Amino acid sequence: MPKLKIAGRACLALLFFSLLYAPAAKAEDSSKDVQFIPRILTVNDGLPPGVESIAQTQDGYMWFATQDGVARFDGAQFRIFDKNNTPGINQNYITVLLADQARGTLWIGTYGGGLTRYQSGSFKSYTTSDGLPGNFIFELAQGPAQELLIGTDKGLAIFKNEKIEQVQLPGEALNKRVAPITASPDGSAWFLYEGAIYRMDKVGKISKPEFQVSDANTIYADQEANIWVGTRTHGLYESSGGKTTHYSNASSLAQPPIRAIYQDHKGKIWVEIYKAGLCQPRPGGTFDCYTSKDSLPESNVTAIYEDHEGNLWLAAEEYGVIRLRMNSFFTHDERRGLSNNNVLSIHESNDGTLWVGSRPGLTRIQDGRITTIKIASTVPGNTVSAIEEAGNGDLWLGTQEGLKLLHDGKVIRTFTTQDGWASNSVTRAFPGPPGQFMDGQRDRGIDALCSRKIYPIDPKRWAAFYVDTQCHGGPRRQCMVQHGAGCDALQRRRIQ
Repeated sequence: MPKLKIAGRACLALLFFSLLYAPAAKAEDSSKDVQFIPRILTVNDGLPPGVESIAQTQDGYMWFATQDGVARFDGAQFRIFDKNNTPGINQNYITVLLADQARGTLWIGTYGGGLTRYQSGSFKSYTTSDGLPGNFIFELAQGPAQELLIGTDKGLAIFKNEKIEQVQLPGEALNKRVAPITASPDGSAWFLYEGAIYRMDKVGKISKPEFQVSDANTIYADQEANIWVGTRTHGLYESSGGKTTHYSNASSLAQPPIRAIYQDHKGKIWVEIYKAGLCQPRPGGTFDCYTSKDSLPESNVTAIYEDHEGNLWLAAEEYGVIRLRMNSFFTHDERRGLSNNNVLSIHESNDGTLWVGSRPGLTRIQDGRITTIKIASTVPGNTVSAIEEAGNGDLWLGTQEGLKLLHDGKVIRTFTTQDGWASNSVTRAFPGPPGQFMDGQRDRGIDALCSRKIYPIDPKRWAAFYVDTQCHGGPRRQCMVQHGAGCDALQRRRIQ
């Protein structure tokens, strides 16, 4: 038999809890594949109110268009640039931002103050005197030749080669609000004008395509050149390869209007529905919607932006800005190789291997591969309700037939009542100080294993371990010190 290995001072303490007090946690099946970890930034953090748009420049700074200037965020604090403290800014009410990563430029649209460019640490503004059709800027987009498309209150303009040129529709004036504008990877640009959808091709020719949606509120071109249109009253439309798909209430889409559509770097489409949450379209015309139940703060979102690290930033009317750090997750169940959906314990080893204990046995998930390990010939012996590191890659496994030591996928030692344990039912596990391991039961006291010798301990002297979760981890280490724990103390009978 291989030599028994116990880390550190080779001390193992066990508190046995009956299975009656440890109900099984079933693995949940969900089609959603994202977990949100939100961070909310408000005026209390120094962010001015009324965030309209979000961008990130190539130096890593996050920028926010607010009603009181443009705010730059370095991850810790905000710096506000406005017309009172910054030459070159004409208006504090900022409506839209666009980062030109190739040129290191930040374009800033204002409400009445024209267009502002931030480059190399300085700001410069452009107005109607420089060729803009209007000084109220509502949308900015970058064309296929890196030209800047500008949607104003009085039409569309293009900034190219340091010149601003106005764009006209064939046979009619283009002199009202143009917004939103979206640039497609096929070289075209799409925009809304007086409720209609227009397309501008690579050479600047504007046409009104057959794809039209009444009551359009926002438009977005994804990475595959599909066009998405969100409406105020009747859901979402997708135009792909000449085919139009309508997502509405009938296909589980939450309440309109739709105010923002965005595609992240993984190709996922995000749709914000007013007061309803953040949704993702699914095959078959359905949606998965993330709400407060999924840790998404309830808010009215007006803009969505993904930063360089893959976090989503939401411009939220009720708060200011919400940063969503996303954790992808995948549901492992019997259909995908898990031994049983009735999961009793989970443990991640230092090498990233995930161990899952259930009634039929132990499952190992490593590098996407799922392996079931049989550790006993009986159901009680295979019921793994506690898993903990034993050092050197070995694992302690709590079962209904005692405590087992797993080495290289095989059980090399089992401790039961025949060895002096109070009970064979080991159902709870947690690490103590180095070299110690604890598990337990409410009514049979505590046994400590040190150098293969078992020491019974009066639970009154170890009240801190008596189902007191506040002593887990760091605080529990203090409890151990207070009671003189450790193999030396146990062997000297100091805490019995």
